[in-house]
Amino acid sequence: MEKIKLAYFTSLREIIGDERVSTVVIDNETGADYGYRVGNLEAMALDIRQGQSDFAKTFELTMVFSDDSDAHMESVRPMVSRWPFEIEVPVNGSGSAGVANPLEDMLVRIPSEPWRRIRDKVQKAGRKALYEQQVVVELKKRGVDLILSDSYLSLFADSILREFDKRILNIHPAITDIESPYRLPGLTPTRDAYTRARHGFIIVDDKKKPETWPKGPVVRVNYNGVERGAVKVRQFGGTGVTVHVIDALVDHGPVVMADSHTFDPSTSYEGIREGNYRIKKELLPKALLEYVKRPEILSLIEAKRQELQKLEPNAPNYHKAS
Repeated sequence: MEKIKLAYFTSLREIIGDERVSTVVIDNETGADYGYRVGNLEAMALDIRQGQSDFAKTFELTMVFSDDSDAHMESVRPMVSRWPFEIEVPVNGSGSAGVANPLEDMLVRIPSEPWRRIRDKVQKAGRKALYEQQVVVELKKRGVDLILSDSYLSLFADSILREFDKRILNIHPAITDIESPYRLPGLTPTRDAYTRARHGFIIVDDKKKPETWPKGPVVRVNYNGVERGAVKVRQFGGTGVTVHVIDALVDHGPVVMADSHTFDPSTSYEGIREGNYRIKKELLPKALLEYVKRPEILSLIEAKRQELQKLEPNAPNYHKAS
């Protein structure tokens, strides 16, 4: 089989603005200098450009998707120490000696802000459906086999979930196994790991999905000088990283691979995140390789390639390598 065509989905306002990827990270609490924080996209692109690893021999980056607005892009560019989209990677399985394009040329940006601002639920659903349709068109145009979500702030709607069933993976900086007592789903896993370790509570007043809350009554707590709604939990200094298949619920789908680490309860917020980023870059390529080696996933990818070729004859010509 030809190389797996991978699409990387992210929100740069989150991954750069909040997680400080592509910047030199100084811990605001401890003053520790963590150096330049390499993100998953940059790590994968450099690996593929070198062309030596099993990951590089299996995957081809074919699309980078962002839902950021123009204003978001203007705000994050000054933050970075180097702009990762300048990295050139080989295309069409050409190898390091063949054709290479900068990641910037693979960037597809469709802002989600227009539909996010709509308050009317019916209108919002309609605008979001149109947004998702545009995304699917771009994915099919590039013959994408597998989607990786990494700090992408939009939930995938039914249209994409149906079209790419079992072909959308997410990397989450916490444990997502629904049987684990240390599970931290949702948008604030680093904060949750921090408050659980240091204070014995998890803030829930900004979590829109109650199914992501820990069990227990909501109490009022003081966090950074502000009164918040939270659920008390057992103090535990530990978290992890999970690569899982995306389904309709938040950080809920089947786990492909996970790793965890413990830390002293006095560890700073940024110290916890730094530990997660070390694990992320090691875990992600292993998990992606393991997943696409599964016979049922290989068969699904091949079937979808043939289906796309019939529906769109001008799409990339997929065929089994002889």
